[in-house]
Amino acid sequence: MQRSWIEDRWKDKNGRPTSSHGEGSRWQAYWLEPDEGSGRFTVRRRKRFRTKSEAERFLASVEHAHRTHTYVSPEKPETPFGEAAQGWLDAQLQLKDSTRYRYTRDLTTYVLPRWSTSPLRAMNTRAVQDWVRDLARGAAPVAYSSRTNGLNPGDQHSTMRGPLSPNSIKHLVHIVSAVLAWAVDTGLLGVSPVGRVRLPRPQKMGHVYLDHADVDTLADSAYGVTARECDRILIYLLAYTGLRINEALALRVGDLSLARGRLVVRETWSAGLDGKPRLGTPKTHKQRQVGIPAFVVDMLRELTAHMDADEFVFQGPRGGPLNAHNWRTRVFNLARADANIDERLTPHGLRHTAASLAISTGADVMLIQHMLGHAHATETLNTYAHLWPDRIDTLSSVLDTHRRTATHGPTTFSAPLQGPVQVDPPVPL
Repeated sequence: MQRSWIEDRWKDKNGRPTSSHGEGSRWQAYWLEPDEGSGRFTVRRRKRFRTKSEAERFLASVEHAHRTHTYVSPEKPETPFGEAAQGWLDAQLQLKDSTRYRYTRDLTTYVLPRWSTSPLRAMNTRAVQDWVRDLARGAAPVAYSSRTNGLNPGDQHSTMRGPLSPNSIKHLVHIVSAVLAWAVDTGLLGVSPVGRVRLPRPQKMGHVYLDHADVDTLADSAYGVTARECDRILIYLLAYTGLRINEALALRVGDLSLARGRLVVRETWSAGLDGKPRLGTPKTHKQRQVGIPAFVVDMLRELTAHMDADEFVFQGPRGGPLNAHNWRTRVFNLARADANIDERLTPHGLRHTAASLAISTGADVMLIQHMLGHAHATETLNTYAHLWPDRIDTLSSVLDTHRRTATHGPTTFSAPLQGPVQVDPPVPL
């Protein structure tokens, strides 16, 4: 059965002018689409075109959509992006509450003010590219809101506070692409109307690495700000174990095994659906054991001597857990300034110091991966490969010596390539 054909509106089958001759588009394309109930190709659709070649190209695309199961009826109501975004978000059952909160916030603040009412099929690569440009210039529509549980930006549109970073823009484009992909998967779209979007090139700022003396100075400065020993100890714990700040603040006394010099990361603080801190599983959803240097063990033993097992190790002045944002603002930033340390350093950035100090002792990739709680060793290598010593010349020399031994008999050669290599610690700031 023929599923598509083209008719000339201006002439009949005998080539004589029709009553429509010279009026409107000349060529009318017809095609059949499957009935939703039976699945048979019995529903007839039509569309007019100015030229016959345009009609032929259109019908070819319809046939391709049928073959690839991406066909969407033009009679199907247009779905606005905002509706699809809510459907996509509701379908992400695997997300932690903190991740769902961030997606909701970013959709509400940056994405929906531009795309909420746009029909899915009306979106295109050029329009998204223009939006990316506006985000990079700080000129895109936004809806800043401190608290929201829905995806409707309401009437809170305002101008941006400033340009977004390349990484932030990449994240927002990823959200738009994910919503369109979900629309294709669920039959709201045949194919995504948005192709490849060019993103701003991210600028690598580099990490801040502290040496042992720098860590001492920063820890003493933290104590100088608050006169509280727990703030000094928290600096040391972050710098020598690589814990994320919210993992450290979620530690309970029962998570410490000071006799063995270890701790267990069981929980972390993260944002709930309402944006407020909630305790949940670590980033990779896996517990991990981390070693504690003996001098930090001694500090923790004294700090927790009279505390119960379920109490938080690091508490606020009035008791209860510390809030990461408040601690960074009221303690860490002031201590960093007093210590005259690069202002790029953050509590999270002390993970980089922990990695660099561990690598300087000869720690391998797998050990650093486990210490930092990375899901994959590639993440560890991509971040810290430059800190491992360059042993190219040593490898070449040993290979040459082994070849000579294998082909000409034993000879005197340098020590084999084995064991960790001691490297100098990072250059102080």
